[in-house]
Amino acid sequence: MKYECVEMDILPEWVTEAKLRCEKMGVLGNSITEGEGNTAGFIGEIATHVYLSGSTLESTLDYDVIYRGHLIDVKTKRTTRPFINGSFDASIAHHNPRQKCHLYAFTRVNEEAEKVWLAGWMGKLDYFDLAEYHRKGDIIGTNNFTVKSNCYNLPYALLHPMGELLSVPQFRSNCV
Repeated sequence: MKYECVEMDILPEWVTEAKLRCEKMGVLGNSITEGEGNTAGFIGEIATHVYLSGSTLESTLDYDVIYRGHLIDVKTKRTTRPFINGSFDASIAHHNPRQKCHLYAFTRVNEEAEKVWLAGWMGKLDYFDLAEYHRKGDIIGTNNFTVKSNCYNLPYALLHPMGELLSVPQFRSNCV
């Protein structure tokens, strides 16, 4: 199966909104990059919200978007590359399994804030069943990336394409 992602142009109003949200939020205590990735993170949330027409943008500590009753936490990475492929990894910090969400959506934003890629999604329980745990300082991947914080990684190629999220059934439970 060929890996697929959704590429979107970042609109100027998304950047403005993301910066306003950054000012309001400040730096979170568990931030791996000490707040440097907050603008990109909010752009990823906004792009996911726009893509999932009819969703609600919430941006809580547990989830960011509500779509058809599903609480979605959006995880965003900044990138210098002009595209992504299925060999890159989705990552969730070691403290995030406690989040009260149903599923995760993964995005990448280029450093110039011109493009965002919706890399895919996965249910919370399935993600942690499949992900590999890495400790800070581990060297991983074909690019010899040094892990910055303990985290769970999973190749993007194993995620569900974002288009499949458009047809998930309505979620009817309050359980997380």
